[in-house]
Order: sequence, then structure tokens, then C-alpha cells
Amino acid sequence: MRHDEVARAAVKHGFDFNGIANGRELLSKLHGSHRNYNAYMTTWLEDWALSNPNYTPEMAFDFVKDKLIPELNNIVDYAIENNMKLNDILR
Repeated sequence: MRHDEVARAAVKHGFDFNGIANGRELLSKLHGSHRNYNAYMTTWLEDWALSNPNYTPEMAFDFVKDKLIPELNNIVDYAIENNMKLNDILR
């Protein structure tokens, strides 16, 4: 799958998926299905890869750091503000 390639490229350029930049504590009421989260992430990564067929590890790193992670944080913030579960949003 192309999303795995994007993730590997970002890591190759130095992104740490287990690091603080990708981590955020979630309230238990927000928790949802990993399947929904994974499907959402796969769509984002695959769409980006298709739009950027000649991407470099640096481009993948920048996309994850500057676009994907902030978007996920916006979704979490929206869920908190609207007393929703992530599953309600990530469909």
C-alpha cells in the first residue's frame, strides 16, 4: 500500500511516529475504533501519494508534520469541543 511507503519515507527523513510530535493524550470518552482511524489515515496518505507521485522523503516528512498531524489535532479538538467520539467524525 502506498500509505506505508509515505510513512516509511517520512521516517527515513527523521519523523518519529512514536515521538511527541505524533502523540497526543486522548480522553477515554474520545477513543474510537482503530479500524476507522486507520482507514482515515490510509485515505489521507494514499491521496497525498497519488497527488505527489515523485515525492521525496523530505516531502513526505513535511506533509506528515505540517499537514497530517495538524489536521488530526483539529479533529481531536473538534471532537472535544462538541462532546463527540472520534468515530463520529472518522467515518
